[in-house]
Amino acid sequence: NMVLLISSLVMCGFTEIRPNVTSSLPFQDKDYRIPEVTDPALAVKNVLAFQVLQTAFLKARTAELCGVILDVIFNIYSSDQANYFILEQQHALPHFIE
Repeated sequence: NMVLLISSLVMCGFTEIRPNVTSSLPFQDKDYRIPEVTDPALAVKNVLAFQVLQTAFLKARTAELCGVILDVIFNIYSSDQANYFILEQQHALPHFIE
């Protein structure tokens, strides 16, 4: 239940965070346009709460807890296309893969 509470905090906040459009990656197509937030209610507004989920995943001791956290993080990423780009600077996916 605590993981679900923290995941809801990721979407809470007054300030809308926009995807970082200044980062140009060498493998990114020059014609690619970073998506804008489509639904402000589903966009990430609290990066610190996401970092709590990331840290909890990295320190989790059971496969069940890791699975729950990954499911919640998947839902965060998939709830709005812009969320991936908002959270890109957290480097969460490489850390999860490690």
